[in-house]
Amino acid sequence: MFDTRRLSISCEDYARKTVSFLKHSTGSSAVVFTWWEDHSEFPPTIQLGGDSRKIREYYCDYQRSDPMRAERLAALGKTFETLSEASEQHDEELLEQYQPHLHKYGVIEEIDFIFWAGGKAVASAALVQTQDTSTSLGIIALKEMQGYLQYGFSLLPAVKMRDREQRLRDRYKLTPKEIAVAELLVLGESNKSIASLMDVELATVKTHLIHLFQKLEVQSRSKAVSLLNA
Repeated sequence: MFDTRRLSISCEDYARKTVSFLKHSTGSSAVVFTWWEDHSEFPPTIQLGGDSRKIREYYCDYQRSDPMRAERLAALGKTFETLSEASEQHDEELLEQYQPHLHKYGVIEEIDFIFWAGGKAVASAALVQTQDTSTSLGIIALKEMQGYLQYGFSLLPAVKMRDREQRLRDRYKLTPKEIAVAELLVLGESNKSIASLMDVELATVKTHLIHLFQKLEVQSRSKAVSLLNA
């Protein structure tokens, strides 16, 4: 099944390029790319510009009161959000607790691009605006930029795999084992290799393939791979 670490590793180059692109094209004070699904105390981030101490301080003291925190934006199904809009709908007491963090670093606005894979929000790019730097781009242009970046994100192999896993679960009702076989099938692995990689008997792999072909309504390995790659 999907491993968050695969996403972080495969997306690192994309994240670095995205951070650089956003920093220079929007004129933001800082841009921070964060992998949300890493549940460590300090999720992996790539930052360009700004004070690096801000991130550690945020996770230690201010994450709970942040109107732009990952859990909230994911629950709302957001792909784009601004601090000013999120603050209007936020609990006043929590917002008051968050203000010292913003004031300390001179933050007047934050714009978040949220990246989705397999029906879940998995990462974000935060554009930090301060009193000294603010983007000249309008909201419409920024939203279009987010759509462009999400499209590029969706083409990454690990993200395509995540999207495919969701489709196999939702549309074809595949079990976790059948999904694992399907992923290895797409990679061109033989039955013997699949059995070895999954640590199961060859007969078990053949049984999974029979069920897989039935659910996909195909009769050959090549047609199954073609459908899985669609």
